[in-house]
Order: sequence, then structure tokens, then C-alpha cells
Amino acid sequence: MGTEREALLAKIKKLKEKRNACILAHNFQSYEVQEAADFVGGTKEIYAEALERGEENILVASVYPMARVVACLVPEKSVLSPDPNAGCPMIGMLDIEGVRAFKEKHPETEILCYVKASPEAIALSSYCLGFNDALELLGNTKREDTLLIPDMHIAKNVSSKTGRPVTSKGGYCPPHVKILPRDVDEMRKQSPEAIVLAHPECRGEVAEAADAVLESEDIVKYVHESDKKSFIVASEVSLVERLSRENPDKEILPASSRAFCQSMKRITLEKIYWTLEDMAHSIEADEEYGARVRELVRKLYKGWQPMA
Repeated sequence: MGTEREALLAKIKKLKEKRNACILAHNFQSYEVQEAADFVGGTKEIYAEALERGEENILVASVYPMARVVACLVPEKSVLSPDPNAGCPMIGMLDIEGVRAFKEKHPETEILCYVKASPEAIALSSYCLGFNDALELLGNTKREDTLLIPDMHIAKNVSSKTGRPVTSKGGYCPPHVKILPRDVDEMRKQSPEAIVLAHPECRGEVAEAADAVLESEDIVKYVHESDKKSFIVASEVSLVERLSRENPDKEILPASSRAFCQSMKRITLEKIYWTLEDMAHSIEADEEYGARVRELVRKLYKGWQPMA
């Protein structure tokens, strides 16, 4: 089995060279998909990497809405998705028409959009940001009329950390809400010295119980740089597996084995190979929303004006 995987990885490598292509993979992808990738990171990091890559073709090994955003960011390139059916339940739960209606009724409200979102959601917003960016933005304003989409738990955790009222519209990330407070309690009993790190898409009770609330790539950085030797990670299991591989001298424990993203796992080596072979599933930049998405995501990295 290992030999077959190695052979397929070698074929993918040759195809990348032939197609002048790169593969950007999310932290929640399987190990073999991460092995094939030129870059592995969180949503925010993948967008930044896409803006910097020199290859003509970019294969996004993540959920399809993220690939659509990448296509908006680099409209001059061919952006490929190994599986257009790899949706994101959390992104899909957002009622876009409901947000439009809210915006028309409350034009003074600032709409903040988390980076893991559809182009439509980002384009409707005033800001596109990560969790830390939202903490900084709201921590420096006294405004009480903000709406955060598309994850209700991100909104609740931002509000809890900043003390600012934040309205939410949208859904939740199924893998992260499967992590329960009792899971963290049980793991703490097993490893009382462990540092608990929670993803901001977790329930508020889990975030409150954690020693730090961090996005996936920030969790990676924290574990790498820490002199602590034991960690409980409340996030998707593939992130836990990556941390274990990269930190063999440390104990990395999952808060719950139920935190498994089936949508991410729809991406396989076989699908990556055939997508590059056939140059299939190319995504066109959205003409209606593309320019606005580019503007907001670029501001995320170059700096945006703080709210009044």
C-alpha cells in the first residue's frame, strides 16, 4: 500500500512540473494529501500563499468554497478543485439573502466576515478577517452594531474575548461542535499538565475551558515554539496528526476523535492526480463578487482602517 502511495505521489510531482502547478492543502486534509502539497496551512495562510505563488495553475486541496475564493484572488490563473462536491456545511448554512436583507434594514451595521466563507458572503461585508484580527478590530472600538458571519461560535467567542456585543448569522462547523466540554474535562484528568488549545470554531464552553483559543496555523506555531511537552488540541483530528508528526518529542492529544471533517476528506490523492492529468474542475473568478473579494482579502494582509 505504501509503495502504491509513493508511486502516486511521484506521478503527481511530475504532473505539477508538467502543468506548472502547485498544490495548496488545508491543515484538515489527510496526511497523504498534505504530502503531495507544496504548502499546508489554515484558510488565511492559503489565501496569502495563493497571492504569492508564481505557478500558472493552483490546485486547492480544501473545501470548494475556499477554492472559489482563491479563484477570485488570482483571476489571471487557473484554479482547480479536486472535488467540486467538497462543500463546507458551515458556509452552506449561511442565508445569503437573509444577510442582504439585514444589510438593507441596518445599513449602519458593520458586517465582519470570517475568512472561511463564500465569495458572496465576503463581498457583502465591510471586513474579511481571521479570529485574531476580529479580536483586534473589536477590541479597539466601542461600537455595538456589528454582525459576524458565517460561524455563530466564532461570533460568540469574539464577543466573549472582547466584551463587545456581536450579532451572528450563520451556522457552525460540525467537527468542532462535536467537541464537548466534558471531552476537555476528561482529557485534563488524563493529562493534568497538558496545555489545552482550542480552535475558535469550538463551542464557547470549550473555548472558555482552554488555555488559548487559536486558529489552526497559530496552534501549529504555538506547539512548535512552546517548551511545554504535552498538549490537548480541541480541533480537527488531521491537525492533531500533523502536530504529532512534526513534534515527535511532545505529547499531542485530541480533545475528541469525533472532530473529523468528512468534507475535507473528500479530497484524495487519486482525485488530485486526475484533476492535474485532465486539468479538470477549473474555477472561473466570480464576475459579480471577484473584485470586492480581492479588495477585502488584500486589506487583511496589508492593513485595514479600524472601525470608528
